[in-house]
Amino acid sequence: MLLSIQDLKVRFRMGRQDGVLQYADAVKGVSFDVPENTIAALVGESGSGKSVTAMSILNLLPDNAERSGQVLWQGKDLLQTGLAELQAIRGKDIACVFQDPMQSLNPVFTVGAQLVEPLVRHLGMSKKAALERA
Repeated sequence: MLLSIQDLKVRFRMGRQDGVLQYADAVKGVSFDVPENTIAALVGESGSGKSVTAMSILNLLPDNAERSGQVLWQGKDLLQTGLAELQAIRGKDIACVFQDPMQSLNPVFTVGAQLVEPLVRHLGMSKKAALERA
């Protein structure tokens, strides 16, 4: 199995009320598998947890998020993986393309620069070769 999500739960710490820490549940026990050589899509209503589920895979969530369950990538639990190893996986082996272009591309940088970055970082291409490919 290429990717296996088992009983993924995500909640956000929302602060304290009367001295008690408050949480908001965003994902409540999602499980699914993605076999090798397949295409999969997360489909659901607005607010159903699709983006939070996707961002949980590579821990792209804010600091107040708490994740539990298992996210197995080629047998390795990404919920237990350190930041350096996750950064090596992000963009090379797993990537998210979000539907909102204002979050997908940074208007401060050219589109070309944003296309070149992962080619240089993950594929080890020279900047010139990456520019030509982009």
